[in-house]
Amino acid sequence: MSKKHLWIMIATALLALVLMAADNPGSGKPGIVGRWNRLNPGLPPESEVLRCGGNLMWSCTYDKHPEPGLGFLNPPEATFGRFQGMEATSEWACPTWFPANICEDSAYVVRGTMTFKQGDGNVFTVDEELILTESAGQQVLYVYWVDQFVCPWYRTFDEALAANPFPMPFNGTDGPEMDCTFAP
Repeated sequence: MSKKHLWIMIATALLALVLMAADNPGSGKPGIVGRWNRLNPGLPPESEVLRCGGNLMWSCTYDKHPEPGLGFLNPPEATFGRFQGMEATSEWACPTWFPANICEDSAYVVRGTMTFKQGDGNVFTVDEELILTESAGQQVLYVYWVDQFVCPWYRTFDEALAANPFPMPFNGTDGPEMDCTFAP
């Protein structure tokens, strides 16, 4: 391959990247990239983690992390999940039963499906929307199981604990309050 052909290939590849970025309606908007944490208020409580990456096409993995110092089940229940979805901010309509702050502060929405595999081998899939909100410099991700419920997720587990205080370590009965909102 000549130098001229190599430079043409490099220039073409760079131009394609620039055009993809320019044609990307999600570029310049906030994304859901990174780790999100949730304190599941079940008995016993659980530390849930969602790790996401992507841009227009999104992929996330879901699992549970041990928190032995907090008196949670150790090891945690073994449900694992994979989310696949696409940016849907411009088409998204906030359900009327959502808390007002989600609708007012929504900045970015991803629509797709999450497939869970439970520890006993059962597999199920749910329609999900991931709704990134921003207010006063803080991001909260709301995971919405379509027509079922919506729950907040935080950038750190410490933020999730602060949003859902309860006596720690978990004493077996006094867990955190439910922070999900359920469809009517």
